[in-house]
Amino acid sequence: MKLQSLPKPPLTNLKPEPDKTLVFDRPKLVADRTSLLSDELLLQILSKMPKSQRNSNFLVSKRWLNLQGRLCASELGLLSVAEECPTLQELELHRCSDQGCSRLVKLELSGCEGSYDGIKAIGQCCQMLEELTLTNHRMEGGWLSALSYCENLKTLKFQSCKRIDSDPGLDEHLGSCPALERRLFFKNCWGLDNDLSSIAGTCRRVKFLSLEGCSLLTTQGLESMLLSWKELQRLQVVACNNIKNGEVTPTLSLLFSSLKELMWRPDTKSQLLSNLAGTGMGKKGGRFFKKI
Repeated sequence: MKLQSLPKPPLTNLKPEPDKTLVFDRPKLVADRTSLLSDELLLQILSKMPKSQRNSNFLVSKRWLNLQGRLCASELGLLSVAEECPTLQELELHRCSDQGCSRLVKLELSGCEGSYDGIKAIGQCCQMLEELTLTNHRMEGGWLSALSYCENLKTLKFQSCKRIDSDPGLDEHLGSCPALERRLFFKNCWGLDNDLSSIAGTCRRVKFLSLEGCSLLTTQGLESMLLSWKELQRLQVVACNNIKNGEVTPTLSLLFSSLKELMWRPDTKSQLLSNLAGTGMGKKGGRFFKKI
């Protein structure tokens, strides 16, 4: 009996033994190097790009698309809108996340239209607001009383305003700013006249008052204003030509004597005359008086 050997398998069915040599793969190259950056840092970079390239940023990737959307709802985005849309009259933002307005401490509104509801919204959203500046504003009547919602407001400035509040309403309807005790500025406000009941009611605790270039305000209006503010400590009156030295009454002189600091220069040539004699605030004819 003969033993027959088994046929050898075809070479095509043979499997090579696994390679036992160590292989070190090269690290994979990062396709999008910006993925190494945080969203916040990339947003800062995108905001610095030329305006001509901003609109095409969303084509790079989904992430850039999302960041472009965030850039349009952020403070930088709003600034871009303001720069590129000078004739914009109305703007609505929906479903916006907090972009830092709750921590805003200073705000300037220049040439802006608004109303009671707008100022109320600012007070409610910007709860830490301490300083508000209005330049050449075009607010609707009644806006001033909404300042009572700015609970932490300490400094209020008016610059080049043609009017303060055309229809402030009844005194009993006016609220006061509980924290407005630092400074109240009026500069080149030809709209500031003797009808100051709304201002007096809102700024009851103000300690520093500066009047510069307010040509319609008279000596009588100034006296009425000062009588309303029992806590006033410092006063500056500069270039207000309708406030006359010769019209300073004994009552106004007595009010001056209770101040800690007074700068009195209603016009460029004026000096404080004999009306202030004996008040203990300085020598006759001086322009700046300071109690120690």
